[in-house]
Amino acid sequence: MPELRPADAVALVVGDLHLSDKAPVSRMEQGAAWWEVQRHYLDQLQKLTEQYPNAVVVYDGDIFHDGWRAKKCSPELINFAIENLPMGYGVPGNHDLPYHRYEDIRKSAFHSLCLAGVVKSLYPGDYAPVSADLVLYGVPWGCVLTPPPADAKKLYPKATHVAVIHDYIWKDNHCHPGVDVKKHVDSFAPVLEGYDVACFGDNHRGFIHNTKLGTTIVNTGAFINRNADEKNLKPAVAVVYSDKSVQLDFLDVSGDRWADKLETVDPKNEADFRKFLNTLETLPDTSTDFVRALRAACRDRQVSPAVERIITRLLAETEA
Repeated sequence: MPELRPADAVALVVGDLHLSDKAPVSRMEQGAAWWEVQRHYLDQLQKLTEQYPNAVVVYDGDIFHDGWRAKKCSPELINFAIENLPMGYGVPGNHDLPYHRYEDIRKSAFHSLCLAGVVKSLYPGDYAPVSADLVLYGVPWGCVLTPPPADAKKLYPKATHVAVIHDYIWKDNHCHPGVDVKKHVDSFAPVLEGYDVACFGDNHRGFIHNTKLGTTIVNTGAFINRNADEKNLKPAVAVVYSDKSVQLDFLDVSGDRWADKLETVDPKNEADFRKFLNTLETLPDTSTDFVRALRAACRDRQVSPAVERIITRLLAETEA
């Protein structure tokens, strides 16, 4: 838990909740037990709102794991989110949007949360003065990140100005193999100048990074560890203070239960896996062609047995 400090907490930022009807195959808690796991984590968030009563909850994307297909995002799941999510502000992530398209947000479960009054959407190119102490700027998935408008800084000179962004960002030892170098923290620093804090969702490996231009970058990371390669991550909520500092409040993961056999891509197979992923970039942008390519890769032995087993497992989960 963050140490006691004279500054007030103005925001609790969380992202990549990936709420889902079914548990990931890597988790032991299946069926009703998975709903209890998700409730346990949301209860921890709720308790933080009680610990920091003046702080606003902010969601930086991917509230749902598949937030638009009825097969994967049932009315039961949407109602669960409405009943258990603390009210706050937020932006949709790629998993929240139909085919990752922000223009189709009205077809998403994220929009249902907005209609229910649980989440107030932060719109691109605009800002939300929550109070004299906090101004939020939304950058949903697929939208352009721009510097803060000059008038906002003049109208609220004492406030903490926070950009809420869903986009992949990384630094050394906090990324996946083959990451885009253009998404490194140093590449984002110039356009973030003027923001006191920039909160990112998408990369599940959380971190805090202070730029030379005065912005604190917070990649909030996974809220619930879902996959085998996330087993040792430390989920946290970012606590933003009125003095423009940020600390992470780590969540209790002691109750997590994992499947006995967790298979990940061994380092010696990473090159094999990256080569296969590169071939997928040439495919037409349709889910049918993508799945067909995955099956063909396994059938024609284009990948190692270890990678084949992982692809087969993921396909089984997707079609469940």
